[in-house]
Amino acid sequence: MTDAGRRRWTDAPAMSHHVTEQSSVEVLERATGPGQRRPLARWAGILAVMIGSAGVTAFIAGGGLAKASAGEEMLDGARDSATLEGSARLRADADLLATGGFDVLAGELPTIGSALGLDESELRALIDQRYPAMAAGVAGAVDAAETLETIVANLERNAVDFERADALPIGAMSLPAATVATMFTTALLAVCGLAVLRGATRVGLIGLVGISTLALIWLLATQTPQKAAAAERVLDSLNLSGEATGAVADHFDTAVAFFTEYESVFIPDAASALGVDPDSLRAELGTLHPAAAQLRTPEAAAALENIGEDVNFRRDNIDNFRQVDGHPLAAVTWASVVVFAAVAAVSAAALATTGRDRSPEQH
Repeated sequence: MTDAGRRRWTDAPAMSHHVTEQSSVEVLERATGPGQRRPLARWAGILAVMIGSAGVTAFIAGGGLAKASAGEEMLDGARDSATLEGSARLRADADLLATGGFDVLAGELPTIGSALGLDESELRALIDQRYPAMAAGVAGAVDAAETLETIVANLERNAVDFERADALPIGAMSLPAATVATMFTTALLAVCGLAVLRGATRVGLIGLVGISTLALIWLLATQTPQKAAAAERVLDSLNLSGEATGAVADHFDTAVAFFTEYESVFIPDAASALGVDPDSLRAELGTLHPAAAQLRTPEAAAALENIGEDVNFRRDNIDNFRQVDGHPLAAVTWASVVVFAAVAAVSAAALATTGRDRSPEQH
């Protein structure tokens, strides 16, 4: 055998061993390619796609923007009476009207009846027969007072919550704008997750870590979950259901009708029967019953207007209340915190793993 042939035979095992080793490496590379060597990155991508898709779907299917707009409109409409200052003013208005109203019922009317020679039952029979608006007001006076007290007490109890809810998420950003921004952020998670799954692993993971971390910082720094809980309590306390609002409106309309008929019809009729002019009768009654006399002042007219505005706000927001009634705003916000934290944690861990996998290749 020639020397060349001998070298070919002696080199053959080494060449065969090299080919075998190279093939094993290639097989290993294929078996433990990017998708296999970095399973955490894949899980991060899948998690982001699932969360992003579910979030956008829930936003669209659940009418997220409509609910946010309804809540914003309700909070805007309640501002005049639901803030600390507004509830204090409404308390003063309610006390003035309630005290004056009961002084009319328990003071002026019996005084007029006595002057006319009528006892309590006879006076009541006269009112029932000739003054229907007054008769309805007398019959519903206690219920009307209790309803007004409930409304004012609820506003006072939730005034601090309203101050927080009114700043949701921050004073310069409306609730609908914040809701759209949240949906956009959630959609970006899905986009970055798809990038991870399609091979742009490092870029996608960096996007997931950055977006979810910034979203998490925003939610916690602006105290959005706490403000959302406050907003939920405020909206629930308003109780603008059709039945409740209808009862409030009926009581208000009945009270206004009572006082209108009392001042414009009953007082002139009583004055005529007593042989005096209506203003003289009012002056004499005012001396005997000062609380009732306050109902004839500009302050009482302003108080009635303020309460009327609150009643109109309730009438105008029945449909808005239906939109937000029962919506777990606080739970959804806290769920967003958990979701963004989970995505940030998993993506950061995957990114660290990806960095370690790249190091040997760089050497």
